[in-house]
Amino acid sequence: MKSNISVIILATNEIIHIERSVLSALRLTPHVFVIDSSSTDGTKEKAELLGAKVYQYEWTTSSNFSKKINWALENIPIKTTWVVRLDADEYFLETTLQRLPDEIEQLGKKINAATLNRRIHFQGRWIKHSGQYPRPMIRIMRLGFCHYEPRWLDEHVLVESRTISNLSLDFVDDNLITISKWVKKHDNYAIKEAIEILHQEIGLFQREEKYKNIGKHAENGKKNKSIYNKMPLYWRSFLYFFYRHFIKMGFLDGYQGFLWNFFQGWWYRTLVDVKIDEIKKACGNDIIKIKEYLEIEYNIKL
Repeated sequence: MKSNISVIILATNEIIHIERSVLSALRLTPHVFVIDSSSTDGTKEKAELLGAKVYQYEWTTSSNFSKKINWALENIPIKTTWVVRLDADEYFLETTLQRLPDEIEQLGKKINAATLNRRIHFQGRWIKHSGQYPRPMIRIMRLGFCHYEPRWLDEHVLVESRTISNLSLDFVDDNLITISKWVKKHDNYAIKEAIEILHQEIGLFQREEKYKNIGKHAENGKKNKSIYNKMPLYWRSFLYFFYRHFIKMGFLDGYQGFLWNFFQGWWYRTLVDVKIDEIKKACGNDIIKIKEYLEIEYNIKL
């Protein structure tokens, strides 16, 4: 099977998901690369057995997903024009597998990136409401023309010039881990989001950007987050839940919709606020103290 597309899959201890994502990617192209970070659960071995090429990225106290993806784009021997990014808990829909090669082939020479719509599945249900779908995300990149914004969480693709195409094709984000593991995972995410909010408020570090364009949807998302971050701690997470579940009709997604909006929209963002509150009580707005606190308490080095 000849293909001008490569797929990179980010993974660390994803044995529950890796077979599904690798097999989905292999139906699109034979050029599938798993970017692992010292998995101990058999993820690496399973991916290799299925036919993917596995490369190791060393995760350190200063690592984040943006750095991991940029490392992959700069160091993996990719020979194709196009790169599609998947996380280990994601896979392509059947219609996307059938149509995507032709859609990419038809992209003009001035197009450097394209979006796919993300479908979130939670507790076995597609979350269609609460503003969760459609959500275009840049997942298709022309090699050498895209770079991930150096963020600690919710990374965006920076694209050379305004050359982004929107494709009406979907991929699925369907995490199969238990709710206990989901909570633990998002506890880890919360401190990283707290860092981003504190950075916006007081400037914790300098951020270099190779390109400026991140696409209309991501730009709108940034604007909305900027408004959200200026609202009072704790109240904003409740209001966000109320907006998603009632104003955006998340209740139409049944009990799974309630759980998603409660855990991801209220609980998680309240946890972010708690961490911000703790940091400010311990360090005030002293950037040096905040950096020391993060390294001691969370093993994160800015």
